[in-house]
Amino acid sequence: IDAFLKERGFYFFSPEFILVKTDTTIGNHLVNMYVTVKPDIPFESREVYRIKDVQIYTGYSLNMDRIDSSRSQAQLYKGYYIIDRRKRYKPRMFAETMKFKPGDIYNRTDHNLTLNRLVNLDLFKFVKNRFEINTSTDTAYLDAFYYLTPLPRKSLRAEFTTTTRSNNLNGSLISVSWKDRNIFRGGEHITLS
Repeated sequence: IDAFLKERGFYFFSPEFILVKTDTTIGNHLVNMYVTVKPDIPFESREVYRIKDVQIYTGYSLNMDRIDSSRSQAQLYKGYYIIDRRKRYKPRMFAETMKFKPGDIYNRTDHNLTLNRLVNLDLFKFVKNRFEINTSTDTAYLDAFYYLTPLPRKSLRAEFTTTTRSNNLNGSLISVSWKDRNIFRGGEHITLS
């Protein structure tokens, strides 16, 4: 029931709000069960939430004390507020990656799919998100915040392997590979080995 409701915008609903009433008086070893919602659940749990604003912070660090949440440095691209001070990424990449769009009803599938897409870009060490009630409107809206910690753009890897076989044929292998993540600022990778 909780998963069903999370797919339909009930972001703050919790399984603890479900109550199952049983009636064992019908006889013949049968039980009637009635599923209901507890009467004293918070108002937020009864609301269907839509996405209002999506803000993406591309230079987030885990040791940051606070995040500048002002939109003065944000670039608006297809409804997404992208805070990319170093201009490392093209905004188009995020528009293609994000599953949530402003105005969509919240659902857990899109939430998880967006996180998976951001992780699978192999550009970010950490991907963190949170949702917050938008207080500027009188209807039920959530603001989505995505905090992305970038990986080092370039990496060099060297590997040395030795081989010993039972017929006394020994050998060695040296391999070197260089990788550039985000070579054209759109999430592209190039690897030379």
